[in-house]
Amino acid sequence: MSSENNRIVKNTLFMYLRMLLVMAMTLYTSRVVLHVLGVDNYGIYNVVGGVVVLFTFINQAMATATQRFFSYELGKDEKGDISKIFSISLRIHLCIAGIILILAETIGLWFLNTKMNFLESSMYDVNWVYQLSIATYLLNILRVPYNGLVISYERMSFLALNSIMESILKLIIVFLLLITLVNKLILYSFLTLVVTGLITVEYIVFSKKNFKEVKYRNTNYCKETVEIIKFSGWATFGSVANVGYQQGINILLNIGYGVVVNAAAAIATQIYVAIFQFVGGFQQALNPQLIKTESQHNVNRQQSLIFRSAKFSFFIMLIIAIPIIVNMSYILTFWLGEYPIQTIQFSQLIIIGALIECLSGPLWVTIFATGKIRLYQIIVSIVLLLNLPFSYILIKADCSPSVVFVVRIALFIIALIVRLIFLRKLTNLSILEFVHKVILPIIYVMTPLAVISYGWINFIGISESFGDLIWQSLTLIISSIIMTGFWGLTKEEKEFLFGIIQSRMRKRNSL
Repeated sequence: MSSENNRIVKNTLFMYLRMLLVMAMTLYTSRVVLHVLGVDNYGIYNVVGGVVVLFTFINQAMATATQRFFSYELGKDEKGDISKIFSISLRIHLCIAGIILILAETIGLWFLNTKMNFLESSMYDVNWVYQLSIATYLLNILRVPYNGLVISYERMSFLALNSIMESILKLIIVFLLLITLVNKLILYSFLTLVVTGLITVEYIVFSKKNFKEVKYRNTNYCKETVEIIKFSGWATFGSVANVGYQQGINILLNIGYGVVVNAAAAIATQIYVAIFQFVGGFQQALNPQLIKTESQHNVNRQQSLIFRSAKFSFFIMLIIAIPIIVNMSYILTFWLGEYPIQTIQFSQLIIIGALIECLSGPLWVTIFATGKIRLYQIIVSIVLLLNLPFSYILIKADCSPSVVFVVRIALFIIALIVRLIFLRKLTNLSILEFVHKVILPIIYVMTPLAVISYGWINFIGISESFGDLIWQSLTLIISSIIMTGFWGLTKEEKEFLFGIIQSRMRKRNSL
């Protein structure tokens, strides 16, 4: 048990190291790319990429299935056969790459050229970006089985270093854009493809070198293949829903308001991605353990991990989110200079939605670990896909574009409730215990913080200089940490965290 906790802590530290460096480079890269490409081209790049993503729902489902079966198999220890799962996964992903290529070059190409809202003069660039985006996503598909191996074996140090390398390469792309005189939109898409290819090769080489016990077998595992495909088939509902409320909304915004609003949504998404990495590193370190506890039938540890993962994820996100929400206007001005006016509200609403999304992470991972996902996927997918009709109706009614993000928040809350109901059925998780151990502490912390934030905006005001941003952010972060310590964590959880910190400090001092 102690070694498992230490592994989680070690992997979390690696993921946080990655997060800090990647976030800094991502935010800088986004700023320069927006400046170099311009608002219109930046919007084109993101919405065209969104059309390609529409066809990757099959791969997203298989990626989830691959991760689940790898971790479940490793949880069996000597009884597991990871090579069998790897061989099946690799063959299936090759087939998926072929299917997505056909769909993207037929339906996708037709939709891009006949239904999307682009200027006629930009169609040459749009089609080039589209073809390069297809190639980029095909490489990402082929990387999935190797990425699954890395995560299942909990080699987070490689994952962290690889992400940092990818961010450095993207930073180099930015500098190349600044000094070249060719078509910058097409060049950016091409260089992104090159970086994706290099990172994919790195994953393949690392896996072959470090997981020598994992061998590709040219054997027909018919029964296991059917099981994985069946699981993936139901997982596809969730992937379709994710694509729907992310890329589908992006397309609706384009149809209703044009590429400038797309650019605002893309910037807000960049902020969300950067902030969510704080939580993503923690949850990604825990996910293999959640799945392995299911294969080991260790119910008590599994439920303890669920409660702590949900609560800690929320508080990690909250501590970072509060000063950003309060000072969003100045942060965007400092970061980007000029930006679409809708970006402020989009970003604030996306962060609020991400806070709710944090609570769902360990829930759906545990549900997937059970393998019983058919009814769950149908219901949750329907809930999330309601984003599209509701958003379409409100856009047609000439509502503000930010209303689509309000709809998303409401549906996130409903999806959280649905997941809790399914966990009670599948793992006997007590909803009342979840409310008592997770939801109530969050309310105890959020209530005074909401009052402080409201008073801060209305009586003290938002930051007007970098110095204001620093001291106001530090004040809000310290307030959040103090309130979390007093009202958000139990005595056992505080002792757990202090024990981890002391253990890491003793190891550092002994070096």
